Amino acid sequence: MNSLDAEWSHGFAVSMWIKRDEDDTSKQYIISNNRDFSSPAGGFGVYYDKYNGYRLACEFDLPTGRTTLRSDAGLATGVWWHVVFTFDGSSAALYLNGKLEDQTTFDETTLVAPPLDTYVGVLGYGGHPSNWMSNSGKMDELRIFSAGLSADEAYSL
Repeated sequence: MNSLDAEWSHGFAVSMWIKRDEDDTSKQYIISNNRDFSSPAGGFGVYYDKYNGYRLACEFDLPTGRTTLRSDAGLATGVWWHVVFTFDGSSAALYLNGKLEDQTTFDETTLVAPPLDTYVGVLGYGGHPSNWMSNSGKMDELRIFSAGLSADEAYSL
């Protein structure tokens, strides 16, 4: 999927339900169009991982480096969680079950363009999906918006 490739830096939002599996290992990507390297390669990724207590995270690349938003608590297994990540071109916010978990604003107005297509349930490594860091849980009702959402809009989903 590459619908976010053209003008995604002007704003977008992602909404979905996820259910974490008990045998999750390493990072479990929900949606991504970036690479998991220490230097910013462009794009964004939403994931959770065991090394951070299964806290939900969204990382995205700015010209000055990578920024990560995180949820306060880890995702329990066997429970459906509603995730919303929204970016309006100058600020980003991460919501979990309608609650604002983390947010940030940017001095910069341009994000690093994503080098890869957008993938659901896996890290889009090297321009194609791989089994590396794929999500072993369940996902439902994925919605991608072509503009950022307000707090009220994110809550009402």
